[in-house]
Amino acid sequence: GLTVLGGMAGVFLLEELAAGAQGAMPAALMPEVYRAIWTSFQRGDAAAARRVFQRYFPLIRVTNQPGLGPRLVKEILRRAGVIATSYTRGPVPDLDDLTRDELARTLEELAILDIMAGRAPVRTD
Repeated sequence: GLTVLGGMAGVFLLEELAAGAQGAMPAALMPEVYRAIWTSFQRGDAAAARRVFQRYFPLIRVTNQPGLGPRLVKEILRRAGVIATSYTRGPVPDLDDLTRDELARTLEELAILDIMAGRAPVRTD
């Protein structure tokens, strides 16, 4: 009666699913993406699951930076209009311009804000 879930925002999601994990504990940024990976894997299409995972991995990587992850996740949720502020209790540093630019570029390239708002589908190609 034990259910195993993966962690680390899905960084090793494919390996965890292959090892029998029943899910992951990612941030609340792109459930549609994680669902597409899960659905592909469950129907036996590991190649499709890998394509989706690899397409959206840049956001997982960006938001998994040690010490900055919670702030980055909150900043994305703020940009999506889900929360009013990206304030994060310390010790979490403010985002520097380079990190903000990389985050904006990644969000735009992956259309994450549009996916979160239901304006764009998850790309599975």
